[in-house]
Amino acid sequence: MNYKIKQSNIFIFLTLIGVLSIIGFVLIGFNGWKNLKDKTAEKDLKEFHKLFEEGKPYYTLDQANKIVRELIPKIEKIAGRKFNKIPEIRLINTKEFKKVLIRETDIKILNNSNRLIENKRNPFQIMVKLFYGIYGSRDHILYLLPKKIATILRLLKLDEKYGMDIVRITIAHELTHALQDQYLNLFNKRSELPGTEEVHAFSATIEGHAVFIEKEIGRQLGIDDFIIDLFPLADSAKMRFDNPKLIQMMTSDISWTSIYSQGEKFIAHHYKKGGNRLLWKILENPPIDTSMIVDPKTYSPKLYDYLNYNNILENLYNYNDHYKNHKFTYENTSLSKLDLSIMFRNIDFPQKSWIISKVQHYQFFSIYSYDTLLAQITFILLEDSQYTSQYISLREKFIQHNFQNIDSYINKDSWKDIYINKNCLDSIDFARQTSITLEVIDSSMNKIPKKNIHTVVGKKNMVIIHNDGAFNLTPCDIGNIFSKIFKRYQKAKNKKHQ
Repeated sequence: MNYKIKQSNIFIFLTLIGVLSIIGFVLIGFNGWKNLKDKTAEKDLKEFHKLFEEGKPYYTLDQANKIVRELIPKIEKIAGRKFNKIPEIRLINTKEFKKVLIRETDIKILNNSNRLIENKRNPFQIMVKLFYGIYGSRDHILYLLPKKIATILRLLKLDEKYGMDIVRITIAHELTHALQDQYLNLFNKRSELPGTEEVHAFSATIEGHAVFIEKEIGRQLGIDDFIIDLFPLADSAKMRFDNPKLIQMMTSDISWTSIYSQGEKFIAHHYKKGGNRLLWKILENPPIDTSMIVDPKTYSPKLYDYLNYNNILENLYNYNDHYKNHKFTYENTSLSKLDLSIMFRNIDFPQKSWIISKVQHYQFFSIYSYDTLLAQITFILLEDSQYTSQYISLREKFIQHNFQNIDSYINKDSWKDIYINKNCLDSIDFARQTSITLEVIDSSMNKIPKKNIHTVVGKKNMVIIHNDGAFNLTPCDIGNIFSKIFKRYQKAKNKKHQ
């Protein structure tokens, strides 16, 4: 029986997994059906994970509680709100932290099997190694990881004297979330949000608020500016690895800096404009769009008239027809404008930010075998049909850029217009396709060329992309998939307006 990854109530620490999955698509089918591993990559991966080994506990529970008591009156003064109660503190390790994080994100898979946990190459595995504190919005407990401080000091080559400064900044950040929770009920607030765009905008708002307060706490405590600017540790450039491959892995896998940095700028703008009174009003009525985080002057709390885009991409094609009795894993999720800004961050393209701002919705459906991404269907809805060709040009350049930057790249065919029989797909504006050849490893450990087929179809203000690394679908197969998407979207749109 196939099983699906269900995502709801997404918390900040996993909001950008979708971006990383998109970027990771350049390695589609790389490990083959048996999940064979490249020996050099495996060695680098082990070396990378070893860097994050935990040290001895840097502080005790009594010390943590003492810091909490010292910080609470300072946070109350800066935030302009009183704590209703002091949150419980618990000291945990990385293994326990994973469980807390999964509980926060509410990610469920049949039989409690979790691809995000089982796949050691997944960005989730990297992310959990970088966090040394989390506030649980479900159980209202502040979890701290005292063994991680030695890890952070070692990674950043910092003197041990800075350890307790890092602890204080961490606790100040998480206490701010506890304060927010006591007035907003963070878990319920997130649960009410209809889509990824709103969730990411809300996440950037609450994280920006926590960063804003933690930095002010740091200044009041006389902590060195360079330590204040380092945290929260959300920028891979701050890590001083000697191995360039590890630097590259961090750069590609840790992409959530913007949630914190842009969120802080958003909060600072509105604090300057209206102080804490305005900030709490915004926290209670968060922005609906991450473009408002980037440009605070455009802030609006009005919710979208939202469609259920997940349904549009469900059950479009029976991939089991190609591989009988094979278990596939499916993931159906969406990206925000902030995600797209990160995804396209290394692409040199005129008016890139303006084009991204015209994306109304971005939904993608991924097909996995074990840890390997095999195919992906992406549905992009733009504000108007006039932006369709520009977005396609940006996406084509993105695909070219990503494939040329992986070791197994061999060559790429030119984009060409393709014909899809009208019996399979009627009334489209254009259809284009390219194939990119990679060097992959077969079951006998031989290196062989493998083509990845990328098909792009545009119709009015809709763009659909099918990336195929394993199934070799015919143009008519792809046309039928696209036809279903167009019809489902139109039907959902019409039903919404009835």
